[in-house]
Amino acid sequence: MRSKRCLGALTVFLLWAPSFAWAGVLYQYDGNPFQSVAGRYTTSDSLSGTIEVASVLAPNLTNAAITLTDWSFSDGLKVFDATNSTSNSPMVSTDGVGRIVSWSIDFSNAQGAVMGTFNNGPVDQIDQATDFTDGNSLASNMNLPGNWRLVPEPSSGALGALSLTLLLGAHFWISRRRLLAD
Repeated sequence: MRSKRCLGALTVFLLWAPSFAWAGVLYQYDGNPFQSVAGRYTTSDSLSGTIEVASVLAPNLTNAAITLTDWSFSDGLKVFDATNSTSNSPMVSTDGVGRIVSWSIDFSNAQGAVMGTFNNGPVDQIDQATDFTDGNSLASNMNLPGNWRLVPEPSSGALGALSLTLLLGAHFWISRRRLLAD
């Protein structure tokens, strides 16, 4: 009887524990190489990074303000994240299934460096970056917006698999113990 209570308690715990592992929803941006460069940037550099929001973006949003819970963006020279930069009024539009189709997302730091990506229609599509370390460095590309994709959350699946493994192991251990006791 005690073994059944332990197995029941373990089951409840393992079903409840993954809810604390959920960190948010990540969207990955992959930009195209910069076309116009000056200073330390090269045409091999581009914007790329992730933003984290609390939940999956709703379908059919139009220029909706979003709150970023975390981010990490690189322009080839520097990395901006929540510890060293600010996010300036990010906005997105989504299609019927919630994919980001237009956006305005930029970051800046205390030294005046910026990086941003915008896709607000055919005349307002740009990835741009500035860096003022060792002189003025500027980079951009026009009319070549990158792509956003939803990043799957691997830790939830791994935690679920671990939970199932532990439950099966506990069941096997209890069954084996019963057989030895008989």
